[in-house]
Amino acid sequence: YSDSFSRAMRKLGNESYEILYNAEHIQKAWAEENGVKYGENWMRDISFEQIRLLKPDVIYFQGIGRDSLLFLGNGGLRQTFPFLKLIVGFCGFLEPGSIFDDVDVLICGAPSLVAEYHSRGLKTQLVYHGFDHSVLGHLQNNDLDAAGAECYDFTFSGYSGLGTSSGSTYCDNYVERYWDLVRLMLETGLEAWIFDRLGSLETSPWIPFAAKM
Repeated sequence: YSDSFSRAMRKLGNESYEILYNAEHIQKAWAEENGVKYGENWMRDISFEQIRLLKPDVIYFQGIGRDSLLFLGNGGLRQTFPFLKLIVGFCGFLEPGSIFDDVDVLICGAPSLVAEYHSRGLKTQLVYHGFDHSVLGHLQNNDLDAAGAECYDFTFSGYSGLGTSSGSTYCDNYVERYWDLVRLMLETGLEAWIFDRLGSLETSPWIPFAAKM
């Protein structure tokens, strides 16, 4: 995900900051530069100190999942920072209810998810994924053929859905994506740059590789 939300908020006249709480090297470098001590739970320790310094009115989580429990519910975000007026989060999958204990507004990218979370009593809004057109401005040369570089007509980059975790599919939500990619590679000229974990979530490294059929 890009910084689209932050840029849009700034255009509306709001102060907006991004905390990449699971970017270990960035977060620990910030902590060292600012004299912040942290323990084994460095994601929570460092990001809580950043929140303490920024004192935001609103916090938005881009992607509520397993790591969110470090902050929400028993993670103590609401209790630690009573100045927070609103906690908003995006969720693209079905997750257990305890994750959303402190969430005031939940954003989902599919009507089926909105309906499900509404049925659980959560205040939910539908916001579809979109393409950030500012990306085009970072492409130095759109005419790659003329520049002598390879040109790809149809590509995919990301997680395919292959892999296991604790004896089950690493993420069941991606099973359909995996078979869609297989079909597209068989039936079209799709070329894919895959970033997968081929074993358990706890012990297997992420493995990048290119795929073409």
